[in-house]
Amino acid sequence: MLQRNEAEQEIVSRDKRDRRDFEQISNLAKRMGLFCEMYGKVMVASKVPLPNYRPALDDKRPQREVVIPLGLQRRVEGLLQEHIDRMQLSSGKQSEPMPEGRIITPEDHADPDDNPDFLLDSSVMEKVLQRRSLRLRKYAKSLAGIT
Repeated sequence: MLQRNEAEQEIVSRDKRDRRDFEQISNLAKRMGLFCEMYGKVMVASKVPLPNYRPALDDKRPQREVVIPLGLQRRVEGLLQEHIDRMQLSSGKQSEPMPEGRIITPEDHADPDDNPDFLLDSSVMEKVLQRRSLRLRKYAKSLAGIT
């Protein structure tokens, strides 16, 4: 069946009898030039070599969702924006903050190794602090508008 159908690559079976008779099925599949593996309670026969582990077929795989606290997410966004601001200021670019969802390209970054004292320049630090202060004021106004 699997060898006759060109479009089908593998057969997945959750049948208890197939698990019980896996050794015999595996030997038969190998003689036919197929690959056979057992993943937990699932047996797979395939035309292509199979990996040792397939998370999609693992019934014991942890099914959890990772939730990042809102405060931590905002802190990370702030630090990332601060880094972007520093890179833009050190490269001489004066532009608006990055819009949400914009992908950062290598052209957006300046190499801080080119000028190791770029953070020591008081005018650069003043501009970074001004932008941070403006961003914090906007954030505080948005929180005041919520409550």
